[in-house]
Amino acid sequence: GGEPRGENPVNIWLEKRFDVGLGPVVMQQGAVVDTIEVVSLFKDAANLYEDMIASMNAVHGAVMVSGHFSHFYPEGACLYMTFAGFPKDPFRYYKDTWTAAMQATLRNNGSISHHHGIGYWRRQFMQQELGATGVELLRKIKFALDQNGILNRGKLVEDER
Repeated sequence: GGEPRGENPVNIWLEKRFDVGLGPVVMQQGAVVDTIEVVSLFKDAANLYEDMIASMNAVHGAVMVSGHFSHFYPEGACLYMTFAGFPKDPFRYYKDTWTAAMQATLRNNGSISHHHGIGYWRRQFMQQELGATGVELLRKIKFALDQNGILNRGKLVEDER
């Protein structure tokens, strides 16, 4: 049931689609800004959202944490969190905020990544999510597919050999 609106909405979208709001402006003033995506079953989604908001806001230096659900499926959805802070120690704030987010996710039966992958910040939580056997299985699969260790080394598990 949509109605034709002509080309103007598309032209506006094309012109503004890469605008990221105030992020670059506040980062020039010393802010740390990022997003984190995780995934949850619907039965756990409200608790996960509330725990992530509280846990990330509790990190020293936080000034804003928000979230929204996207990528809906019959059993659950992806939760995107956006956070910003003006910390004295930007690296510690970033690390502590990610840790708070990952711990809240694991406490609430979520998965620590929806589609952005694992990477350096998340890999330390892989064993909590998958167990030692799950991590070892991933390590073996990675080695079978990449015996030279050239594909994203160290981004999935800490010791890939």
